[in-house]
Amino acid sequence: MKRISLILAAVLAVIICAGCSDSKKAESSSSSLAESAESQTEAETETAAVTTDRNMLAENSGYTVKLVELGENVLYPQISGMSNEAVQKKINDYLKSLEDERFKVMQEYEQSYTATAVINYSDDSVLSLTQVALFNDGNPDKPGSSETNVNFNMKTGEELKLSDFTDISELAEKIYSNQGVKVVDGYDNAKIEDFISGHDIKSPEGVKEYLEKAMFIIDMDKNVLLNLSASKGSMDVLVET
Repeated sequence: MKRISLILAAVLAVIICAGCSDSKKAESSSSSLAESAESQTEAETETAAVTTDRNMLAENSGYTVKLVELGENVLYPQISGMSNEAVQKKINDYLKSLEDERFKVMQEYEQSYTATAVINYSDDSVLSLTQVALFNDGNPDKPGSSETNVNFNMKTGEELKLSDFTDISELAEKIYSNQGVKVVDGYDNAKIEDFISGHDIKSPEGVKEYLEKAMFIIDMDKNVLLNLSASKGSMDVLVET
């Protein structure tokens, strides 16, 4: 549940900061024209500092990750500072394409939404992040959400696969038999058997087919956490690497 809380906090931060920005604009327009130039400069400097802090996601020796704006309250991550510009462009183009596609769909349905990203893990070799959006799907008490987990090899720009970390055939066997599988977080009390029955999986091969496309993250402790959707929720499973 910790990861969900962090993601929701990040999205709320976008909404709150946007509100703060609107408030500052209103105060600025109603302030006295007799304000000193020095006070205005200080205010502008403070605002710039807040914006920089809000948009900075990660800073390593090899690159920086910042949020940029696609639309109102719609932010997505971009990389800068890499020595290999081709790899940097490859990653940035992919990250932008993910949000462009979601933005296009939301516009088609005339649906407003809030989007941001959170860093799960980053170093000079690996970047794991989650792009997340919240939108109104008809239930004001429980907004809809959409998450996309992506993991990059920062040397090549290639998206990492679960098979880069573990033998997915062995993992599929463990999940299907529900032996030696550690569920870290079970949302809505979801269990392995809920995953198996929810996807009508009849064999370990069926689990393997799911794992080949399954989303996962690398957390701050460099653990690989596999996300399994179930009939009544989802769960994060710790993957032995």
